[in-house]
Amino acid sequence: MTVGDLAERLRIKHNSAVGLVDRLARQGLLTRVPSQGDRRRVGIELTAQGVRVLEGLALVHREELLRVGPVLASLLVALRGEEARP
Repeated sequence: MTVGDLAERLRIKHNSAVGLVDRLARQGLLTRVPSQGDRRRVGIELTAQGVRVLEGLALVHREELLRVGPVLASLLVALRGEEARP
């Protein structure tokens, strides 16, 4: 993944993604990797520490979605004016 790819996926401006990548690199969560085929391109990769942090965040967010999911589903049903289904 490149900084441009990251910006696109996060729907942020390229310069904002550069700042994010700089901060994550300083924290040891990712590294910049020069492209083998095109020296103008630089990829970014998570470090082992970055993977651990991301896995922890994913777990927390998954638990939160499991907790609030049923409430959100009921609200959506109520907004549509339908009876809730089990």
